[in-house]
Amino acid sequence: MKTLAARLKIEKFVKEQLWQHVFVVSMIALFAFLLEKEIEAICFCVAHIVIRPKFNKQYHSMKTNICLMITLSIAFFGILLCLPINTSLLFSVPLAFGVVWVGYIAQDRLDLLTPKPFNTDTCTESELIARCKALRFSDENTALAIDFFIRKTKQSVIADQLCIDEKSVTTRKKRMKQKLNNQ
Repeated sequence: MKTLAARLKIEKFVKEQLWQHVFVVSMIALFAFLLEKEIEAICFCVAHIVIRPKFNKQYHSMKTNICLMITLSIAFFGILLCLPINTSLLFSVPLAFGVVWVGYIAQDRLDLLTPKPFNTDTCTESELIARCKALRFSDENTALAIDFFIRKTKQSVIADQLCIDEKSVTTRKKRMKQKLNNQ
């Protein structure tokens, strides 16, 4: 079973990603050759690859063509702006850091603008109340939601309070969670 899953992963990589990697590496090699900065290109790319994982987020477009355009633009201008290797051996490090920092800031600003989906597992009480009001929950259902998702009251206790079967409480909680989390 593992071999099938591994084979499917490899097949997916070859079909969907390998061509992109080959294209990017080829274009970087072409830029380096045309700009006569082969060593600088290697230094910049290595610095970028080493520094990028140190930041917990980076801008990434979900569209392949935009992602490739951005990647190639970064590579081109990074190589172009690198000082000649006989002038500075380490200039590619702060340059790569600057590029990665800009990518981090861009993604951070996008994250601030993008509304996060409501989640009963991570919401605060005020967020839950606002969501219940938006969905026009009754006061009783809002109080029940607070018991379920904020206070984490045991279902057996709620069943006793409502004088109903615990299975009914489980079903009600499941439906309420689904309705609250559904966007």
